[in-house]
Parts: sequence; C-alpha cells; structure tokens
Amino acid sequence: MNVSKRIFNNEECIIELGYTLVVMYSILHDFAYYITFKRALKNYATDYSDSEEQPIEDFEFFADVNDPVVQHCYETHHIVTSLFLDLNRSAMLKEEDIDYESFDDHQFTFLPSFRFGFKRKSYGLMLFHYERYFESCISALFNFACAFTLHSYKVPFTLKAKVSYTSADCLWFLDDQQPVVQMLSEAIRKLQSSAGMLYTATEGKKRSPKY
Repeated sequence: MNVSKRIFNNEECIIELGYTLVVMYSILHDFAYYITFKRALKNYATDYSDSEEQPIEDFEFFADVNDPVVQHCYETHHIVTSLFLDLNRSAMLKEEDIDYESFDDHQFTFLPSFRFGFKRKSYGLMLFHYERYFESCISALFNFACAFTLHSYKVPFTLKAKVSYTSADCLWFLDDQQPVVQMLSEAIRKLQSSAGMLYTATEGKKRSPKY
C-alpha cells in the first residue's frame, strides 16, 4: 500500500518493527559469516562457503574474529538483537505475533533495502555493501521512531532528504516519553557512536561496485 494512504496503527507498527529487526540481524549474521571467511579465516573458506548449508549458528563465534569490520558487525548485531529482546521483555512485542510465513517484505514501510548476493563477492565489495547496509539500519530505526512519535507513516519520508541519520542531531524532536521511542533512540545512539570505527576500518579497503 502507498505509504501516504496507510493509517497508523501502533500495535501493527511494533510488529512491523519486530519483523524488521529479525531481518536485520539475519542479514548482519550473513555479513559477519562471509566477511570472516574472505579474509581472517580464509583457510577455512571451503568448509564455510554457504551460510545456509554450512551454518555457524552461535553468533558468539564471531566475537574473536581478527577483523575490525567483523567486530563492528558483531556489535551491530548485538545492538539490534538487544532491541528486539527489550521489546519482548517490555511485553510490547510477542514473538508469536510475528507471522513470518505470511509476511511479504514489500508490504513493510521501513524495511532496509537489500539486494546483494554474498557468494563470489570480493572482500572489498562486501565492505562497501556492509557500510551501506549499516547506514540503512540506522535510517530504518529512525523512521520507526518518527512514525511512533508522529503517529504517521508519512513524515519520515518527508524528512529523508534533510536528515543525517549518523548525526545525533536527528533525534532531538523524537518523543522519548514513549517507551518504544526511548528504546529506538538508545539503539540509534549506539549505532551512531560506532559509525566512525566502521569508516576507519573500511578506509582504503572497500571497493565500489561497477554498474
């Protein structure tokens, strides 16, 4: 549905946020997996070349990988997962409310766009796309915070061209009196504070795609 025609519903938006977080940490897991075996543990690349067929289910495996981008991805995954768990603990979101099988990614307003195949991609290209995805995660959480603040899906898109999502200044007008907005703001601040570390880690290593 066109975003301008959607009627805001707080409960539906929380479920949409929950689904979006699940998609986020799934994609972050894949970034950590494929970046790890492209460089830091490339000697094991044959054994771990497909995250579905040769999975590493315990994400703590990546905590000690000697690659600053993987470390950043690990921390980002932790922030996203913690937000999801906080929503569950607060009783605002129940995981059983998320009907994964009936959901279609195209129906979600703020789901970060992601069209990137991991296999047979270079290390430098993965870093480029990880940066973009990290930024889109901050953007998505900010848009959700705007929607809850304004009880509207429309305004975040109006602001998109004017707001720097990696700047703390973008949070000043959010309604932190709402618990869900407070949780989102805290997660956004943590992600923003780690952006500099990521840009330093990828400098001179990332490679832009050729279109």
